Amino acid sequence: MLGNEPLYQLALATSAASTFKGSGGRYIDMKLFWQHSIYCALLARLIYKQYVSKDAEILFIIGLLHNIGRLIILELVPDVAASALITVNEGQFPWQREIEVTGISCADIGAALLNKWNFPKNYCKVN
Repeated sequence: MLGNEPLYQLALATSAASTFKGSGGRYIDMKLFWQHSIYCALLARLIYKQYVSKDAEILFIIGLLHNIGRLIILELVPDVAASALITVNEGQFPWQREIEVTGISCADIGAALLNKWNFPKNYCKVN
């Protein structure tokens, strides 16, 4: 029903969930992280189906993986990432603090991963 490409991407998304179980768990609640991701995925698919097209499974996958960069940075440099994620200054967006502390945003990291996994280029863009 999904087709080969969305099925492949769903398999990648599922394996991503089991890959990131290390250092990040010290700083964020992994259960809440994945609940939030699933809610975003369901909402993205619902909005897309309602207003754009019936073929919305790719939006579910993108919604599910929208914060994957956060897990990557927590896995690679947990203490630095925690500083960026926990200590957002007043009037500052979290992504601004990420760039200030690490030199890159979690969105950029996630986009690079999706690009490496051969997701369509328009799903790997950060605006």
